[in-house]
Amino acid sequence: MEVIVKFTAATTQKDLLAIHNLAPELWQYAYENILSAAQIDYMLEWMYSIKKLNENIENGTNFFLIEVNGNNYGFIALTPDKENCSTVILDKLYLHKNFHGMGIGQKALNFACTWAKEKNFTQIELHVNKRNLRGQKAYIRNGFTILRSEVNNIGNNFVMDDFIMGKKLQD
Repeated sequence: MEVIVKFTAATTQKDLLAIHNLAPELWQYAYENILSAAQIDYMLEWMYSIKKLNENIENGTNFFLIEVNGNNYGFIALTPDKENCSTVILDKLYLHKNFHGMGIGQKALNFACTWAKEKNFTQIELHVNKRNLRGQKAYIRNGFTILRSEVNNIGNNFVMDDFIMGKKLQD
């Protein structure tokens, strides 16, 4: 069976609801062995409430749904860096576990880089949890390098302990 992948701008409330509804399952798989259940629940509410998703859009974030054979199975978020106008932040890239290992994540990264180049960004950066070895390996395979390390307090006695990875975008 042929797998058809599309990246569709998420601009409507229905699209944001799809992201809101996808996030718990995608996050559970991505972080179940990295973060506590309490931190996952806290971060899902903090980052994926409909109110927060709308605020992100108002502040310049561009969301895209990852459609596989016509159904939504993931999402991407790209946000221009307010401190460095040549950099875009890959805030989110999540894909349903049933589609891992099929090259769809690679296509999603390629999509993000192409979109960024079309918008005249010269670098793409992202945060990846220091314990997310699967994610780090995928980003390194795709030309990203570790730029620095950050620990950010996010409230409720939780922190984000991340590597910031980056990739120069070639013409």
